[in-house]
Amino acid sequence: MRREDGGSAALFGIPQLDQLLHGLFWGENVFWAVDANDDARARFAEGVLQCIARVPAFARRIVVGASWAAPDGFEHYPAGPGLDGLLTELKSAAGVVLAVNVPAIVREDDQRVVAQLGHFALEHGVVTHWFGAASDQASGVQTLAQCVIEARAGHLRIERADGRRSQVRGAMLPYRLVSGALTVDATSAASLLGRGLRSVRRQRGWTQAHLAELIEVSPSAISQAERGRHALSLETVLDLSDKLGMSVDHLLRGQPPSYDLARSGASPYLVDSDALGLRTAVIRIPPRGSAAPIFRPDKAQVLLIAVGLIQVVLPSARPILRQGDALTVHQAGVTSCRNLGDDEAIVFWHERS
Repeated sequence: MRREDGGSAALFGIPQLDQLLHGLFWGENVFWAVDANDDARARFAEGVLQCIARVPAFARRIVVGASWAAPDGFEHYPAGPGLDGLLTELKSAAGVVLAVNVPAIVREDDQRVVAQLGHFALEHGVVTHWFGAASDQASGVQTLAQCVIEARAGHLRIERADGRRSQVRGAMLPYRLVSGALTVDATSAASLLGRGLRSVRRQRGWTQAHLAELIEVSPSAISQAERGRHALSLETVLDLSDKLGMSVDHLLRGQPPSYDLARSGASPYLVDSDALGLRTAVIRIPPRGSAAPIFRPDKAQVLLIAVGLIQVVLPSARPILRQGDALTVHQAGVTSCRNLGDDEAIVFWHERS
């Protein structure tokens, strides 16, 4: 992203991230949620610092509250009361990037200082990288950050990226530390699938076990696939896309189509979706004729009368419905539907599992 005054672009210094997120906004707070122990988290932060050092737009590079091994040109400031003086100094500075060790800030100060730093960054155009544990909620950094990137199991996952395309959220990218620097690789097919699975599952409010049952695999297989560790077989992906009622392309992008159009006569059912638990048929009943039930009697059913006068035969009742009426059958099922008129009747017969 470019400065409003026409200055240089603020970047991660990591080509794949800069391409995906179009760099950084000046004043953006980036929270790196690193699922690792303190030593591994320090090595990860040092890898990011190596990348930051490559960005020419940064005139000052400052590490706060950490003794990380930073490249030449980085200044170090301890966490504590002395930060007030640093912030006063930076009010008139341009091209500043901070790298903050979240545990040190929380240990030495409190959430007030975290909020102070985050708001200062936004107000004065200071790019701030926060490094903490993925499970850390107490600091409040995840709430104030405009960009949240989770690092776990060799993959980066974009949890939040304000100001970018919605498709960016959930993207997973493999990463490595090469000669101390963070190297991010292009998204793999397994990562794309994992992102799509997680997105679709959450949109529908399903658990991993629910999705696993749908395609007859183990919940562990779904968990591994969502993390991008192991891809599902092509046959399983095709089966899943069919049962979800969406193309493989929509599945990989995690975006189900906004609508599906079905035309009567194309199949026995107008709607047939295991994923949504919906099944609807269009029943045409000849004059004075009848239609047998087509759904399981133990499922709730709804009958919508499009045309005609219909008597619905139930085990304990025989209600008569006119055009525009609807009947919900909660249990015991329908014995038959009778057309009481002299013209063809049309019934939309619906089952929800």
